[in-house]
Amino acid sequence: MVVDQECDLLINIPDKVGSLAKVTQLLSEAEISLVNLQILDADGVLLLVFAKGADRDRARKILDGHFPEGGQN
Repeated sequence: MVVDQECDLLINIPDKVGSLAKVTQLLSEAEISLVNLQILDADGVLLLVFAKGADRDRARKILDGHFPEGGQN
């Protein structure tokens, strides 16, 4: 499968217990699947990769409401 950068989403999450679980829980509840997830650094920067740009856009809206400084890309 080839995924282009338009399906990538960078997000900053708090460096605390449960933050990563909250991201995956929110996406799961919205029935949005991840193709890949990478923790880019210890300060809570995540790279989320989706199969479709539409999923990325939906995820951004959902996650921006819970992690307001995140959703950058």
